[in-house]
Amino acid sequence: MKRKSLILVFFFILLPQFSMAQTMPAGNNVMALQLCSLNDNNTVQDVISFFNDAENSGSPGIGMAHIREPIARWGVFEANFDYIMAYYFPNYSAYGEWLTWVQDNAGQEYSRIATCVGSYVSTNYGVNPDASPYEANTTYLDVRNCTLREGADRNTAIEWHQQWAQYGNELGTDLQRSLQFRIYGVFQNDEGSSMYSVTRVGATPVELMEHVDTFQFGEIRPSLDRITAANPNAACDNGTLWRSTVGFRR
Repeated sequence: MKRKSLILVFFFILLPQFSMAQTMPAGNNVMALQLCSLNDNNTVQDVISFFNDAENSGSPGIGMAHIREPIARWGVFEANFDYIMAYYFPNYSAYGEWLTWVQDNAGQEYSRIATCVGSYVSTNYGVNPDASPYEANTTYLDVRNCTLREGADRNTAIEWHQQWAQYGNELGTDLQRSLQFRIYGVFQNDEGSSMYSVTRVGATPVELMEHVDTFQFGEIRPSLDRITAANPNAACDNGTLWRSTVGFRR
């Protein structure tokens, strides 16, 4: 298991950066994240196999589980963790039901493979749920952490990202986009009411990079003034890039 250090304090301040979503069902849902380090000689493939086998285990409430491995990330993450688990639920009651089931049924077995901290729980808003779904076993996603500007709220943030999603669709890059507003977890000052994460998920590993190309190169770039390229509702940091693999879907 990787050695934890005092730098974790700094990492948890940055944690909303990792509030990620993928394959969003229509409408809103709940996402819980756990940051995990592998025990002994276990690998991420052992984690994937565990969750593949758990598909018919009878755990209630949960809709999906995904394993995320860092590609381009905060350096502090890799110094302390190996991957992130992302769980999805239709509502908070289902999340609570699953927590009880895990405590009674699955905690000891999984803890032999990895040690996880959290959870960090967010309400997830699918900006364009009709976008091409992620149906493969593996894809890429990127995440940016944003702070709302004075006078802005989650509704104005969602509306602006809906415009961007529509613009991308018109340009032929139909990429899933979602926003996560954290409800439970480590908070720094008043970040709970002012911070959110925006996530883009490719239907395939290549699709996300093609989307980036669309807005970074070629003749399309000068046309970005159609929508203000700088988010008028929030200030956002650089993104992190992740490889995501399906544990199970229901």
